Amino acid sequence: MDGHHSESNAPLMSIEIIK
Repeated sequence: MDGHHSESNAPLMSIEIIK
Protein backbone atom coordinates (compact mmCIF):
# COMPACT_ATOMS: atom_id res chain seq x y z
CA MET A 1 0.00 0.00 0.00
CA ASP A 2 1.64 3.23 -1.16
CA GLY A 3 1.17 6.38 0.91
CA HIS A 4 1.13 8.42 -2.28
CA HIS A 5 -1.74 6.92 -4.30
CA SER A 6 -3.34 5.87 -1.01
CA GLU A 7 -4.51 9.45 -0.51
CA SER A 8 -7.16 8.91 -3.19
CA ASN A 9 -8.31 5.61 -1.68
CA ALA A 10 -7.80 6.78 1.89
CA PRO A 11 -11.41 8.02 2.32
CA LEU A 12 -12.88 4.95 0.63
CA MET A 13 -10.80 2.53 2.70
CA SER A 14 -11.59 4.48 5.89
CA ILE A 15 -15.31 4.22 5.25
CA GLU A 16 -15.04 0.48 4.62
CA ILE A 17 -13.06 -0.01 7.83
CA ILE A 18 -15.58 2.03 9.83
CA LYS A 19 -18.41 -0.06 8.45
